[in-house]
Amino acid sequence: MNIRNFWAIHQVVKVFVLFLLLTIVTGSGPSRVRAQEPPDSGTIQLKVDGLICPFCTFNVEKQLREVPGVQSVSTELETGWVTVIPEKDRKPSPAALWDAVVRGGFTPRLLRMGGQEFDARPARKN
Repeated sequence: MNIRNFWAIHQVVKVFVLFLLLTIVTGSGPSRVRAQEPPDSGTIQLKVDGLICPFCTFNVEKQLREVPGVQSVSTELETGWVTVIPEKDRKPSPAALWDAVVRGGFTPRLLRMGGQEFDARPARKN
């Protein structure tokens, strides 16, 4: 094994260990919610393309948690469905949720919220 291979393996292991530590310390790894099941009345669902690893879900969940009106977020990595639970007295805007996924570096394909479905970025209400 040459030094380049060793260094590459070292970097991969280091990133993996850091992710595990982050998950343990924060308790915020990707969750296993069956997001493809019919949501209850307040649940919001997003179908997101490109979620292939726990790092991906962590980043999308982080961006969505920063949207005003979001109480919690969980992701089903295998299907690409993200479930957002809104705050009881404040609902997030569909456009803000869509934009948060894009900010996270991923492509939203569908957003289900309040009996509506969006397959493109919703317009912001003025």
